[in-house]
Amino acid sequence: MKLYLLFFTTVLLISCSSSQPPSQRYNGNFRYFSGIAEFFDCKTQEKHYVTEEGIYDELIASYKDLNLKPKDDVYIRAEGFYQEEEQMEGVDPLEVFVVTKIIEFDTTRSCKRPYRQGL
Repeated sequence: MKLYLLFFTTVLLISCSSSQPPSQRYNGNFRYFSGIAEFFDCKTQEKHYVTEEGIYDELIASYKDLNLKPKDDVYIRAEGFYQEEEQMEGVDPLEVFVVTKIIEFDTTRSCKRPYRQGL
């Protein structure tokens, strides 16, 4: 019994010590321009910069493959999480978005208008 308790406690401590929060699904508009990746969350109506963690390189490559005009947004469904990123000393931390999985890109949708086609 003591061995079982020791094993359970060890597993619990290891799982709690993970520095990365669990990924959740998000919907929003994404754009990449001049080396800056931005995500506009449809639910919160807030813009966040996308950090160069997670699957950042895959995200940027997939966006570029769409051959959109510069500064064009694309609707994205993705999994990820928000985290605070330290700035210069004396400046408040910035909340950034970390993408862990791309679910879908949709060039016909947007947060502001469900469907852009025919409008």
